[in-house]
Amino acid sequence: MNLKKPHLSFVCFLILLSNVVSAYSQGSAATDAAVMQVLKKQIINPNSLNWNDPDPCKWDKVQCTKDGLKGSLPSNINTLTELQVFEVQRNAFTGPLLSFSGLNSLQSILLNGNGFTSIPNDFFQDMTNLQSVYLDSNPFSLTTLHLSFNNLEGPLPSSFLGSSIQSLWLNGIKGKLNGSIDVIQNMTRLTQLWFSGNEDNKFTGPVPDSLVNLPSLKVVNLTNNILQGPTPQFRSSVLVDMLDNTNSFCLSQPGPCDSRVSTLLDVVKDVEYPTEFAENWTGNDPCSRWLGITCDGGNITVLNFQKSGLTGTISPNLSSITSVQRLILADNSLTGTIPNELTLLPNLTELHVSNDQLYGKIPQFKGSVVVKTEGNVNIGKDKPPTSAPGNTFRQM
Repeated sequence: MNLKKPHLSFVCFLILLSNVVSAYSQGSAATDAAVMQVLKKQIINPNSLNWNDPDPCKWDKVQCTKDGLKGSLPSNINTLTELQVFEVQRNAFTGPLLSFSGLNSLQSILLNGNGFTSIPNDFFQDMTNLQSVYLDSNPFSLTTLHLSFNNLEGPLPSSFLGSSIQSLWLNGIKGKLNGSIDVIQNMTRLTQLWFSGNEDNKFTGPVPDSLVNLPSLKVVNLTNNILQGPTPQFRSSVLVDMLDNTNSFCLSQPGPCDSRVSTLLDVVKDVEYPTEFAENWTGNDPCSRWLGITCDGGNITVLNFQKSGLTGTISPNLSSITSVQRLILADNSLTGTIPNELTLLPNLTELHVSNDQLYGKIPQFKGSVVVKTEGNVNIGKDKPPTSAPGNTFRQM
């Protein structure tokens, strides 16, 4: 009979470490034991702990369970002044997070995937070298998140979607926050949203209608981004900071965009509203020298997005641009499949998607359409290549 060894769980030895704490529980007792041996080596005087047995489950101050790491963090965790990395992700730690205030050597904190219930107000105080924080997948009842005047970068995290946050401040950021603000649309408890005063941050894409119509909203600051689509019209009771000419709305006043503009925004939604396009696509006429757009008599005939650094997928909404003749999306990092909807384009003569990361079968286009797919190693394969999930909100 094969009996599975229980995973390791530690209760209080974290307070003994002076350099690095790194603990994992990913389904392997052997891996857990190896980690414990590494931790033992980190301690200056391990003999004082009586950790001599080859089985870490028999060590003093160590408990083994079948469920991974459990318990709560020690109250004096912030006395580890030389701590640089703290990793206890994907375990079963519970209770309120304790303050890490004053740990100015700490660079990385991974607390995601636990049962922590709250974050103390001084959690980040004096953590001057902090670069990476992972707090997602905890049952926080977070209502206020003020991250102003930091060096954050990347898109807004998807974990904001449907969160209970009421006040979100990301103003004065000197990093590179970018991408759409779509995740805001289901934050139904928002009362304050501050995105203004950013130097290098470039939020793009339309302002969600659900944010505009949010009954709880009292303050919204959107100045100095490159938001697109129609100028939003908030309720008269909302205090709005949204200076003219500091975004890329199609019109200076509220009102619908030209149908061609709306269609193009639907197209670039699947590639996360690229910053380069948002900066160039100004006004309400895409035939007025918009980047990558060629027109004939007001009709869009060529979309040339070659070497535009695009990530994401090819939008089936391209089929709505019925006048397009040449569709050039080569030399990007596009993933997914070629949409069947593109075969419906009546005037299409060329589809160029070489050197992307596409997979799947090539749809059956008309014989007159030239389709170029060279350099997509997974074209013809049923499944996409595996990839690691991206990180968000780096560099604080």
